[in-house]
Parts: sequence; structure tokens; C-alpha cells
Amino acid sequence: PVTIAGNCVGTSFTVTVTVNPKATIANTTASACSGSAFTVTPSNGTDIVPTGTTYAWSAPVVTGSLTGGASATGQTSITGTLTNPTNTQQTATYTVTPTSGTCVGPTFTVVATINPKPVIANKTAAICSGDAFSITPSNSGSEIVPASTTYTWTISTNTNITGQSAQSTAQSSIGQTLTNITNTAQTITYTVTPTSGAAGNCVGTNFTVTVTVSPKPRVANKTATTCSGVGFTVTPTNGTDIVPSGTTYSWSAPVVTGGLTGGASASAQSTINGTLTNPTNTQQTATYTVTPTSGSCVG
Repeated sequence: PVTIAGNCVGTSFTVTVTVNPKATIANTTASACSGSAFTVTPSNGTDIVPTGTTYAWSAPVVTGSLTGGASATGQTSITGTLTNPTNTQQTATYTVTPTSGTCVGPTFTVVATINPKPVIANKTAAICSGDAFSITPSNSGSEIVPASTTYTWTISTNTNITGQSAQSTAQSSIGQTLTNITNTAQTITYTVTPTSGAAGNCVGTNFTVTVTVSPKPRVANKTATTCSGVGFTVTPTNGTDIVPSGTTYSWSAPVVTGGLTGGASASAQSTINGTLTNPTNTQQTATYTVTPTSGSCVG
């Protein structure tokens, strides 16, 4: 500029204007599992992010009763930890104001998708030896089971049960066929890790499935000998056979030879017994087909 006083021209001087940058950041998105933090840290490039830019925001607008969203000021990144109490994805929309020095940039939004995490209570199951159990948790009440949730598990040690195995490949339910090789009830515990399916692959807290395997009677074929008109009795015992306490026996009328008489059906007997009459002068046989039962387990 030139200063003119009358016809007198003064000495030139300069005016240097410093133009500070203003943060300009596009709307963006983020995702996290329920209960885990998301973080967005804008960087200079497509956006304009001056060094030392900080961010402030009010509490987010949420869907699905998300909890944990809060306001903040003077942050170097946009972050939050929200809990999703549903079994579907929910969103939290943050309106963020960036500030660089004294320059306040235009607001932008961060839409955080909060994926559901399985929350499943401990379970129990009861089966007879040689049968399969199957547990398929469902979304209801306090349990959160997102669609396509899968399960892996480890198992406790019980040498009286066979058929159990740990599973590291994701399964849609928890189940196996277990055999109790003793005459008393046995238990085994599965420690299960649930992982949500399409909605984020979020790993939930472990839960247990405790399976009670009741014994099933297993009795080998038997023989007995008696005289005509004199009762016979067969009482299986636990040893080579598996005979749980309280086992009972049922049978239909026996298949006989030689016109034997006296054979009859019976149910819920503590022994296998009968009295038959042989009307001939040679040995004859009566063949009983016996069903053993222990509690609700049929051998």
C-alpha cells in the first residue's frame, strides 16, 4: 500500500495475513461388537485434518435401546463403548464438531453400528446312556442369541462316559451321543463359546452345558434250569452286565416247546421268574424275551 499525505509518498509496508486451516471431514461409519469400543481417527487426505485437531460431540442418537453413549470434548479421536441389548444390529449416530486451534470446522457424523453379542445362561440336559442330547439356545428373555450363532466347546474329563469330544469347528447347536459304561448316573460338563453369525462375528461369554447320563441296563442272554412245576428265578447282577439299582424286567409269554404250560407275561419285576409244567418225558424249553428298565431308561 502507498500512503499519500498531500503529494507526499510514504515508504511501502506489507500486511501478512495468516489463514489457519479449518478441519473439514466427511461423514463416516464405524462398527463394533456390543460392549467393545469403536474408534474413528480422521486423517488428512481426502479430508482436511490439521495437526492437533480435536473433536467434541453430544450424546449419540441411538436405536434399539443402546446404552453407553456419552458426550465428550477435546478428544483426539471419536470413540465410544456401547452395549446392544438386542439380537440384531443397532446404530448410534454421533454429530461431531472438529476444532483446529481456534478454527471450528463444520460438523460431521459418525454412524457406529453395534453388532449383537450372544449372552446365554448355563444349561443342563439329561439323557439315557447311548442317546444323544441337543441344546439349541433361542433368543428370549434375558438371553441374546443373534441369528446364525454358532458354538464351539471343550469338555470336562469323565472316564465313565464315552462318545464325548471337544469341538473347534463352529456348530449350529451343542450335542453329542454319550454312553455311560457304569450302573450309576454320570455327568459331564461342556464349556461352550458362542459366536454371533452374520451380524459381526462377535464372541460371547462362555456358558456351560452339564449333561447327566443315566445308566441303561445291558444284560447278556441267560439260561436257567428247573424241574417241571418248580419255579425258576434269574436275577441279573452288576458286573459283566450293567444293572443299575432298581432295574426291573418285563416280558411277554415265552415261546415254548413240547406243550410246556404255565408261561405268562409280566411287567416291572425285580427278577425274571416263572413256574412251568412239562407234560412230556424229555427236556423242553421256554424262551423269554426280557426288556430291562432303569428309571426311564430302557435297555
